[in-house]
Amino acid sequence: MINYSDLTDGTDLTAQIEGAYGTNGAGVIAIRGIPGFVDLKRKFLPKSHTIAHLPSAELDKLVDEKTLFNAGWSHGKEKLGAKPDLAKGSFYFNPLTDAPGTAEDREKYPLSYPVNVWPEDVVVSGFQQEAKELGGLMRDVVVLLSKHIDLFSKKVSKQCRDTKLRCHAIAHSHLQHQHSTSRGMLTNTSSTT
Repeated sequence: MINYSDLTDGTDLTAQIEGAYGTNGAGVIAIRGIPGFVDLKRKFLPKSHTIAHLPSAELDKLVDEKTLFNAGWSHGKEKLGAKPDLAKGSFYFNPLTDAPGTAEDREKYPLSYPVNVWPEDVVVSGFQQEAKELGGLMRDVVVLLSKHIDLFSKKVSKQCRDTKLRCHAIAHSHLQHQHSTSRGMLTNTSSTT
């Protein structure tokens, strides 16, 4: 667990990053004290209940099959073993842009460049704006953390092969920082490295 202020005040986070991503690390770092986060979360997350309980006709408008459900509403499309996961629903979006890449990119690679699908404001008031605010804040915090992970990786890059450090996690964070993209989710959070 690290404090948000440690990301911004020059604190050396080597020990915490190694604790998270080192040989015995859990592969995750929690950050507390993010200004505005709790208020944004409290304002936005209850809307996930509203989304999940929309009539089927409204939910169908939020499904994007051509991106394999990488944008908009997804329920029962992910699997736990061989069975669909019906215990949760997810709403995927990019908080930075509604239409990433170029039109050609989106046509050729819809899985990599999904276009956001939003409910109409009359259906779920404020959903899009609040999703982008919360997701944008989360992205900004990841960028700050990535800078510290970059510094850490430079310190240990020569030791990587010898210490069995989780180098894949460092590469993932570096890619997040370099490409400045993210995907927000309402009811679950996951990362693939």
